[in-house]
Amino acid sequence: MPRDELASVRPHLDDLADDDENTRIQASRAILLSLEGASASTVDRAIDRLFTGLTSGRKSARVGFSVTLAELLTRALGAPGDGASEATVTFARVLELLRSRTQPKGKPAGPEREHYLGRLFGLEAILSGGTILHDAVSEDQWHDFLSLLFELAERKSWLREECFWTLYRFVQTTAPSDRADTFLQATVEKLRSDKMALTPEGVAVWLAVQKHHAGVPLPQKPWHRRDPLRRKNAEKLAAAMKGSPAASAGEKSTADEDRRQRGSWSALPHFAWRVIMEHLYQVSEDGKHLDFATFWHTCVDDHLFSASASAERKHSGFALFCQVVLDAPKHVLEALFTENFLKCLINHAAEKERYLHRMAIKCLKAIHARVERDPDSAAPISKGLLDGNGTPLFDQFTKTKTVTAIVTGASPAVLPKITSLLLDRIRRQDAADAETVESRRRALGEILAAALGGMKGTAAEASTYDVLFSICGLAYVDERTPPPEPPLSAGSRDFFRAKLSSIFARQISSTTPTERLDWPRRLISDLRRLETSDARSMLMDFDDVVDKGRHAAWERVQRLKEAQVAVEDERKRPLQMVVLLYSITMLELYNGDGDALSSLADLDLLCDKLLDHEDADDSFSELLVESLLALVSKPSQLLRRLAQQVFGAFTAELSLRSLQLLYDVLASRESIAGQEQLFERDYGSDVEDVAEVRAGRKRKAVDTEETDDEHEALEDVQGVVQADTSGMDGQDHESLASDVEMVTGSDADDTSSGADANEPDAADEDAEHAKLSAALAEIVQTQRVGATTAEQEDDKSGSDEEMDDEAMFALDESMARVFRERLKQKQTVKRKDDRKAARTNMVHFKNRVLDLLDMYIKQEHSTPRCLTVLMPLLRLMRMTRTKQLSERASSLVRSLSQKRKGAKDHRQPSVAQHGDDELQSNGAAAGTSSNAEPSSSSSSSSSSSSSDAASLTLLREIHDEACRGGGSRPHGSACSLASLLLVRQLVRKDGATVDAVAQIYGDTQREWFVDRKRHLIHQIFFLDWLNWGAEWGRLQVEGQQKTSKKLLQGGKNQGKKQEKQGGEQGCEQHQVKHQEDKQGGEQHQVKHQGKQHQGKQKKGQHQYRQHQHEPKSQPDKGSVQHTEQQHKNKKRRKKKEMQDVKY
Repeated sequence: MPRDELASVRPHLDDLADDDENTRIQASRAILLSLEGASASTVDRAIDRLFTGLTSGRKSARVGFSVTLAELLTRALGAPGDGASEATVTFARVLELLRSRTQPKGKPAGPEREHYLGRLFGLEAILSGGTILHDAVSEDQWHDFLSLLFELAERKSWLREECFWTLYRFVQTTAPSDRADTFLQATVEKLRSDKMALTPEGVAVWLAVQKHHAGVPLPQKPWHRRDPLRRKNAEKLAAAMKGSPAASAGEKSTADEDRRQRGSWSALPHFAWRVIMEHLYQVSEDGKHLDFATFWHTCVDDHLFSASASAERKHSGFALFCQVVLDAPKHVLEALFTENFLKCLINHAAEKERYLHRMAIKCLKAIHARVERDPDSAAPISKGLLDGNGTPLFDQFTKTKTVTAIVTGASPAVLPKITSLLLDRIRRQDAADAETVESRRRALGEILAAALGGMKGTAAEASTYDVLFSICGLAYVDERTPPPEPPLSAGSRDFFRAKLSSIFARQISSTTPTERLDWPRRLISDLRRLETSDARSMLMDFDDVVDKGRHAAWERVQRLKEAQVAVEDERKRPLQMVVLLYSITMLELYNGDGDALSSLADLDLLCDKLLDHEDADDSFSELLVESLLALVSKPSQLLRRLAQQVFGAFTAELSLRSLQLLYDVLASRESIAGQEQLFERDYGSDVEDVAEVRAGRKRKAVDTEETDDEHEALEDVQGVVQADTSGMDGQDHESLASDVEMVTGSDADDTSSGADANEPDAADEDAEHAKLSAALAEIVQTQRVGATTAEQEDDKSGSDEEMDDEAMFALDESMARVFRERLKQKQTVKRKDDRKAARTNMVHFKNRVLDLLDMYIKQEHSTPRCLTVLMPLLRLMRMTRTKQLSERASSLVRSLSQKRKGAKDHRQPSVAQHGDDELQSNGAAAGTSSNAEPSSSSSSSSSSSSSDAASLTLLREIHDEACRGGGSRPHGSACSLASLLLVRQLVRKDGATVDAVAQIYGDTQREWFVDRKRHLIHQIFFLDWLNWGAEWGRLQVEGQQKTSKKLLQGGKNQGKKQEKQGGEQGCEQHQVKHQEDKQGGEQHQVKHQGKQHQGKQKKGQHQYRQHQHEPKSQPDKGSVQHTEQQHKNKKRRKKKEMQDVKY
């Protein structure tokens, strides 16, 4: 055949190697079209060229050439069922070309690899096109094909899985037929004879033939009952999947068998695992076949995750788990968490240094992915991790939040199952160690709390409350039938009480449904009902006083619930908040809080005023705020959130006196004095701060206490020093020194016994002891601790002389001085610790108050009363030494300024009308600093005038506060925001007040110029004012221009209207004149009626005169000219006014 016959094929061969799929398809189509009707020799050469191209590693050459080759072989050999005469090439020729063109030539490993890969793609092309089932292919040729395939799999172990995957796909996709069954029977026999049946590849092909071609007779060996999934084949199947079937059967394998049975290790799971899993996912009820749990335990857990398994096998096991956990049905997920697997997972996930740490984390991520995709799968997965082989401490061991995330992502349908499992595990623990039981119960409690957070929606309300009541039972109830095993300890019950509080803290918010807000009351009701139960009993034993207060509080709760039903909708939530406050306080009483009873007494007063409709009285709001301040002062997240929600329900009813209670907290000092002033605590150690608050307190008591301590220490020392001083020689000084050291140590212990946790460490204590020992040794001239031999000889040489009485008294005074200094140092350290603790408490308390004010600003920002928060916030920024408080106060000022922009005041009366005497007096005192008073017009009302006066007074106070800021930019910026907020409110209400505002700013700036030391203000205060003034002026000009345009348009409309009215007036005048002439003509006719001698000429003249007096269609000319002249004059005046405004 001439070479140029393939000329139409060669241009497309290069495109077959292109990475673009569309380009390869177009090239393949062009080649096949060019070979239609070609001779057998041309097709033979084309097949030869395509086989040669399979050995190329360029781009996607193998893919393109194999696809084209498969289609060309189908056309050349004919479709299955066609006669042999239709074929243009024989199958023997195809195998010959495949073997010859893919046979490696040469020793380099690179070309050998390319040729063997080309052979694999050639074999796949033959199988995928269905060419092998052509009538022209004999059984011997099929054996030759299998030999070529098995030879490649045995020679190159890294190609074994791909070779048998090709054969597996052929078995799976081939339709049953006599010819196919014959070939497949020969295939299975080839597996058995070549010892490949007991390999993962052989198992996959065997199962594929068994499933898709049930009519193919299978050999009796090596599988029992010809089925690898029989229960008796479990060990053999496990060994086959592991890769060592001979060793598991107790036989010795030859080197050739090992070479055939063992393939190369791969990081990805073998495809045979997926084939087996698909069979095992189907539930077997006959009991003769393996179920999934047995297979996983035998073949995976005992072989891939055993203690003796290599890291590679464990890696394969982890990869298999990731694959199965994503694909398996829900009923088999629990069986995945076997003992050895969980041990390996926990060990490798806990430590980053482990070799398989990444793979273990990948398994945890696969679990998360399955739960996210299928939330119902959370139930079997959580049971597998927590129960059976799992442990409640899984998250702690792995240092992750795996179980918590699974429970949180579970669907509402399976959450009751999970919570039931958790509660059962809490009540039943099989660990013998009490510490282990305690830790497990705590871990399960944390997971249970997370599960409650995921139970949302109306459908889960009942289940959520049941779980909440179960936790309440673990905290407060002693169950007798059946009791927990082992019994719950006091620490466990305290933990569940704290966990119950944290659950309520998460539940309480402004968006919480009313049903959930009522859960604490329902819990109290159920607990009261359990008090009379025989199977359960309450752990708390209340005395008569507490029990009486508890019952009285419950009666008021019932009254509040009845009142809540009768009131309007807007009044229901405040009553609900009071009920919630009662319920939480009663739970605190069950917790053993000593202050809960007094809190209930305060709530009783609050409830009585609320039910007696005295909520408009200031005393109600003051009592409410005092109660809430008592709650936020405690270190409890539940009480803090509860106080915020109750405060938010009553913000509209708060008076200035009640708000002043919050302002007083912000104004208090962050020291022991401020803490004493608010909480009425006597600290006694910080005398200076206490004297500032309580002027009547003297230092006498403290001095007396110090003197007593000194005398006690001196008496101890004197008892040692004066012990038998007569006859003391130089050798007795060593015993004296030892006695002194003993007293020193006891003194240090006694002094530090009541110290705080913030005391100096052991090194500092040792240094102090060394200093004290050195001072005492210097006084008594004895041996010092740690002194050298030379120093000790020097000390002994100076102690030969005996001490007289004067020396003894001098020694006494010196030692007293040393101990006095020592005692002062201890007191100084204690005072520092007390100051630090007091400051921390005050900062915490002020933050809680700022939380309340933040809620007040959000809900009441449009009311005039909300402006009263400005001065306390500005003073806090100036007085506090905590940066966080200053920033928080600044953010609240900014928030109020932003919310008040464009807001109109409502809920009159105004600030001045709501203010109390103290605030009014303060405002009056502040108002004397400036003599600028806004002039009120005669048309303004008295309430508006008083409101403006109060706002101007507040503006002067803000300016005075700005002068005290010390030049701080944050303080000056906040004062500027507050000042401009009031300016906007005043100018929006009455533009005439801008003169008074400008005068106040002028006075402040003049004081700033004159006395910079006393009035140090940051320049941003005046820059913001100038910027606002420029903006305000621009808006005023724009407003005047709009007004002028409206007036000009109104003038044009007025001129047209006057012109129209003038024309109508002229027509009316002509009509009146015509009527008069008509009446005169009628009189004339009556007068001359009898004169017959007058002719027709006079009658015609009369008619002509009557016609001249008829009304005309145009208006009077003089009237129209006068109207136009007025319009022109008005237009000139408006134009001149607009020019003046622009100038």
